[in-house]
Amino acid sequence: MTTLTAEPITSADFLVYGQPITPVRDLAPFGEHDADLYFGKGPIRFYIEIMENPGEFLRVMARHIHCSQCLASADAEPWWIAVAAPQLDSNEIDLSTIRLFRVEPRQAVKLAPGTWHAGPYFSSSTATFYNLELSTTNVDDHTTSRLETEIHLQLS
Repeated sequence: MTTLTAEPITSADFLVYGQPITPVRDLAPFGEHDADLYFGKGPIRFYIEIMENPGEFLRVMARHIHCSQCLASADAEPWWIAVAAPQLDSNEIDLSTIRLFRVEPRQAVKLAPGTWHAGPYFSSSTATFYNLELSTTNVDDHTTSRLETEIHLQLS
């Protein structure tokens, strides 16, 4: 069985999948540290979701083509996200691009449109997350794909 070890979300390697969002000082001007958002088919939905612990295995990945989804812990706890390269013209996941990233408290992620993802993964029994996406993302822009072989995620 394959095991993935987490990299920090601030790694340059994450830029293939999206963008890390890290704290900036109040009144900082807009710049490369800000999320470059895309919402092709508004309106936008911002909500707080409560999630059950998904365990430590990657079995299914999802993607959204019409928006750049943003996620952050509302509990200010570390969490993990598994991602695979965005492919807008194919429903196949490039297994060679699957990576695991750790997101620290006071950090968030923006996923590029088409990025395959699974999670958030976390260590508590439940967790709450801020989620920014299109209001219809879970209805008409939610493609899922089951992996042939599950992958163990080293959440530490």
